[in-house]
Amino acid sequence: FKPVAAPPLSGLQGKQYFWFGLYPDFIAQYDPVTDTVVKKVKLANGMFWNTTLTHDRKRLLVVTDQQRTVEVVDLPTGTLAGTHTFLEDGFILRIRDVRECPGGVHWLVRTERVKKEVDRYSFEAAQWLVYDSSQKKTVRKMAKLPEAMDRGASLSADGTQWLSQDNDGNLLFLDARKLTEVARID
Repeated sequence: FKPVAAPPLSGLQGKQYFWFGLYPDFIAQYDPVTDTVVKKVKLANGMFWNTTLTHDRKRLLVVTDQQRTVEVVDLPTGTLAGTHTFLEDGFILRIRDVRECPGGVHWLVRTERVKKEVDRYSFEAAQWLVYDSSQKKTVRKMAKLPEAMDRGASLSADGTQWLSQDNDGNLLFLDARKLTEVARID
């Protein structure tokens, strides 16, 4: 577990591009100066549902495969770097949210669960998964995130901690592993 700092603003100087999804199953790099698509990355599992830019700004986490798979697109090379499928016996899982944890290896993934019954489908409570992307396995399951994390916590600029707010507007610094408060600014 080693946090990766975001690139400095000086790294953004020079030629700028936009990345976005194209129907039916592409992620494209667009050059606004020449008004052309420079690169197209074909997704392995069909249409995209959601994209999340990683903290280091080098990868996109793209939800595909009827919301069962997260595909990792490497932006500098314009290639598909990996796929991560979420399955559970007896259930259909739908990925609703992917958040990168400090260090970039672990993700918080919110899934909706639909149980396959003999004669019907029934909806179960959503779950949060702590997912290890290097091992391709779920490390921990939670019914919900801690309250401070659930309020829309974001990564700090250096990528080492979660930042959130409490009900009084205080800035909270949260431990990335234990999801507990380590400091606050009133």
